[in-house]
Amino acid sequence: MKRKIGYFYILLAGIFWSTLGFLVSKISDYNFSPEEVAFFRMVGGFIVISIYGKITMPTMFKITKKGILYVFAIGIVCQFIFNIAYMGSISMVGASMAAVLLYVSPVFVAIFSKIVYKEKINKIKITDLSKML
Repeated sequence: MKRKIGYFYILLAGIFWSTLGFLVSKISDYNFSPEEVAFFRMVGGFIVISIYGKITMPTMFKITKKGILYVFAIGIVCQFIFNIAYMGSISMVGASMAAVLLYVSPVFVAIFSKIVYKEKINKIKITDLSKML
């Protein structure tokens, strides 16, 4: 039964993710900025996950001070910046081009990691990036 619920969650995530471009386009018609859309998306997700987590895993909300810093850094800063960029690109170039840019981003990460961090681009990275493209 647990395995079947996992497939259901995957299906549900795919449905939600696939409707994102359409919803952002429609919400933008009402003059919401990408920042507002990203904010409400994150707050809505936080509320839903918090309620679900409080019901199914009440101990999930126990966190250390160091953990709060990680939650802030990853959850607030990284996710919020990602959402603003993604919602903005959907508003500017459409959902299909935004999705293309999103899935090509590992190529840019590899290029900039070579330039900034002097990382080697080895055969494994080239193979994985070519599979991605």
